[in-house]
Parts: sequence; structure tokens; C-alpha cells
Amino acid sequence: MQSDWGPSNDFGTQVRSRLVLSSLAVDGYEVVGDQAADEKEVTIAVMGATGSGKSTFINLASCSDLSINDGLKSCTSEVEFSRAFGLAGKTVRLIDTPGFDDTTRSDTEVLKMIAVALSQMYKDGHKLTGIIYMQRISDFRMTGISRRNFHLFRKICGEDTLKNVVIVTNMWSEVNAERGLAREDELASDSMFFKPALDKGAKMMRHDNTYHSAVTIMLQLIPNTPTPLLLQAELIEQEKDIAQTAAGTELARDIEEQRQKYVEELSELQQEMQDAFRERDHETAEELEHAQEETKAKVLTIEQQQQGFKGTFASMAAVAAPFVAAAAAAGVTMLLRHNVHQMRSHSPPP
Repeated sequence: MQSDWGPSNDFGTQVRSRLVLSSLAVDGYEVVGDQAADEKEVTIAVMGATGSGKSTFINLASCSDLSINDGLKSCTSEVEFSRAFGLAGKTVRLIDTPGFDDTTRSDTEVLKMIAVALSQMYKDGHKLTGIIYMQRISDFRMTGISRRNFHLFRKICGEDTLKNVVIVTNMWSEVNAERGLAREDELASDSMFFKPALDKGAKMMRHDNTYHSAVTIMLQLIPNTPTPLLLQAELIEQEKDIAQTAAGTELARDIEEQRQKYVEELSELQQEMQDAFRERDHETAEELEHAQEETKAKVLTIEQQQQGFKGTFASMAAVAAPFVAAAAAAGVTMLLRHNVHQMRSHSPPP
């Protein structure tokens, strides 16, 4: 007989598993079903690369219906809230965030969106209880982009907040056990990957795409003492420009390195094109001219990003508008004002 906690593609089985779990105690914590939670609302942010399973995890854990995509195209173009749900005597809400490799927005726009959402919450007196960072164990290797994304994530959190972070590896069904274990060990033990964060108190857990797995992960975070992220403190307490924050400085450095790379490439293309003209190789010269125009466009795009990557929290009001609207639509107005009254948790439909 299949366990209530085993993987299942049958939605009815998943729902039944949730209902069974709502009446049990998991790891010593009572899991609240259709009962009133206390006044303490727990907010957990979920971050990670595009396609890492953030929205899928949130939908599974909270019975929400955030948009998901099976491919690499981003469906999370704004900061989104899950429905509220009860767990371990608390009212819990998860926050979905776009990845820095978002397919529809630049990295600077993504950082601004995340900064506005987190800063507005902190300004209104609400701190995150925990942060989940999603990582695909199915990735063949940790690419430079993946390392960069996690490095930016650490700059957002700050060293003191890493104790409230759980790094979640998922998509285990897409690799065999031996390869998955080898990758997990590499991620945890290599100083190029997650080891420095784990040494600072972050945890690393597996997610097998079951509700029980999602609950077990969240139960690691619920008892945490809510702590402001470094980015929140920099923007609100220190009143820094976003480009002056640790995450902003890191991202600006990456963008400038990328610009320099394209400028050097442009110079090389120019020299090759001149050589082709001298040799009267008009076909090659035409191809090089086309490549040169494409590279010029990339440089211009990056320079426009650099120009727009400024603004204190107050001057980012326009960016905040979608977040405030999303918060209101999700019923998070009370959360933002830090005036949370008793709310009834939502059980999945029978």
C-alpha cells in the first residue's frame, strides 16, 4: 500500500495526504488544519533561479494557484503572495520572487522589485521568519550564473540572517540516486557553492515534491526569530541608495564586467572588419558589421540598465505599485500594517 507521504501524481491522493497531515504532529509540531491560528503571522520568502520550482513549491505547500511553467521561461514577473494557511499554530504566508535570470526583466529590475517588497514590509514593521532558496539537484553542474545568483542572494540576506535560510534541493526524480547524492555532497562541501552559507548556520534539505516534504521544510523555519535582511536594513535604516547596498554593489560590478566584455568584443570586431575590407572580403565584412551592430545594442542595453539602477526607497514608489496591488489582492494589508488579527487557516478542498 502506498504511503500517505509517498510521491503521487494523483491530485486526490495529494489532497487526502494534506488532510491526514492536518490532524497529526510532525517533528513535534502540531500542524493546524481548519482551525484558527494565533495572532502571529509567519512570512517566508522563496527565492531561486527561474525554473527552480519556487511557484510549484508554494502552490503545493499553501494550495495556492500561482502561475507555473514547465520550461525555463519565467512565470513570476512580480513578487506574489500565497494564500494564508495554518501550520504549527501559526498563520503562514509564502512570498514568490522572480529569479535574477528572469526572462522578461533585467537583473536590476528584479533586484528593485525584491527590494521594494522586502523594504515595504520592513518599513511597516514586519520581518521575515525565514527564507527558502530553491536549487535544482538535476542541474548537470553549478554554472557561473547559478553561483552568481546565490552570491547575490547572500548579499540580500547578509551573514547574520543565514541562520534563517534553508537551501532546498529539488527535482530529485530527474536524477538517479548515486548522481544526486554526489551533487548534493559537492554543493554542501565545496566553498565555491553552499559551504560558506552552511558554515554560517544555513540548513540544506531535500524536497521530494510531496506535501509532507514541504511541511517538514517550513517547520524548520517557523520557530525562527524574525530578523531583518541586510538589504532591508540598508534601505530603511541606513537610507542607502539601492546601488549602494551590498547586493546593488555586487550586481553593479557584474553588470560593468559584462559591459567591458562587450566593449572589448566590439573593438575586436571593428579590427576584424577593417582587415576584411582591406582584403576585399565583402561577405565577411558584412557579417562582421552585423555582429558589431548586435554587440553595440547589447552595450547600449547594459548602459541603460546602469543609468536606471539608482533610487532610494522613496524614489522607487512606481516600482512599488504592483507589489502593493498584489498585497492588497492577496489580503496582506493587515500584514503590511503589522496589525494582524486572528485569521482562519484554509484547508485544501475535499
